[in-house]
Amino acid sequence: MPKVSVLMPVYNVKEEYLRESIESILHQTFKDFEFIILDDCSKNDVESIVNSYKDTRIRFYRNDKNLKVSACRNKLLDLSNSEYVAFQDADDISYAERLKVQVEYLERHRDVSILSAAYETYPNGKVVSHCRNVKYFDLLKECCVAQPVVIMRLSSIRYCNLKYSEEFDTSEDYEFWSRAIKYLKIENLTNVLLKYRIRENSLSHSDTELIIKNDMRIREAMFDFLTSDELLKNYLKYTFLKSYFKRKNSFLENIFSIRNVDKAKVLTIMGRKVRIKSL
Repeated sequence: MPKVSVLMPVYNVKEEYLRESIESILHQTFKDFEFIILDDCSKNDVESIVNSYKDTRIRFYRNDKNLKVSACRNKLLDLSNSEYVAFQDADDISYAERLKVQVEYLERHRDVSILSAAYETYPNGKVVSHCRNVKYFDLLKECCVAQPVVIMRLSSIRYCNLKYSEEFDTSEDYEFWSRAIKYLKIENLTNVLLKYRIRENSLSHSDTELIIKNDMRIREAMFDFLTSDELLKNYLKYTFLKSYFKRKNSFLENIFSIRNVDKAKVLTIMGRKVRIKSL
């Protein structure tokens, strides 16, 4: 069994971009991986492109009908049997040391289940990084885990029965992290390990509106998890929106804490404890 399954969903990607992406994985300095590529009924001949690489680590599949991204990610997870799963989007370029750096980190930090990293936008070269240790309130602020450079501990994902929600065709990664953070430790490396391709006109106005709408749905669900009391929920929203965007994360985390105590979830607000959820 290989150490890592690299998972690539493909849908209507230019051959030039797809080849660059595939080759960035095949040229990794870390060699103990399988490469599972799933074509979601692309209009171009993805199978011929993939088969032109005579590498026994590649496993190719094609959907009978277009499933869209969330269902494809779930299918790829089901096809995996490695200790770790690393996602690779079909138009991005992983640095040669990406898998080596991420696997070595996860081997040293057994408590971490989901690991992302910094990335460089391509072709403009802007470096994007997020907070090192991801907390619940970090994710309430924004999607601070970069899906294109994620690697996950497969046993943890399966133990928690985590899947990508097929109700989301955009922000599906953000929705996944918003549930995973309840059970698993998520971290970001400061290493730049991927080139994220920026394509012109990749998002329409309607796409942007849908992303904003989905992000709001995700945040609402995160507040719902904290409490079913509408007054307390509204207070949390008001306090969060007022405090979080004006102060550093450490200040908010000093105000709020959420702990499991005596079979209940307890929220502490400025030293005052409120029982918000029975376990």
